[in-house]
Amino acid sequence: SEAGIDDVTTDKSDVYVTTDGTLVLSGAVSKVGIYSISGQLIVSETVTESTYDLSALANGAYIIVVSDGIEIKSIKYVK
Repeated sequence: SEAGIDDVTTDKSDVYVTTDGTLVLSGAVSKVGIYSISGQLIVSETVTESTYDLSALANGAYIIVVSDGIEIKSIKYVK
């Protein structure tokens, strides 16, 4: 293949936090883990909805890790 064109993959899931503090999950996400910046596990839940409410978290910085059983994705969130 030229220039690695065959190596391109399509990301099938998007994960982001809205301005009102809702984690939006698209795709087949099944687990959500929320960690403090120091690495302490704050929340670990299996989810079936396409959104997850983050309003109960205290102000601070977090790493949110989501998994669909195959792929793991992490994002930084500051509340």
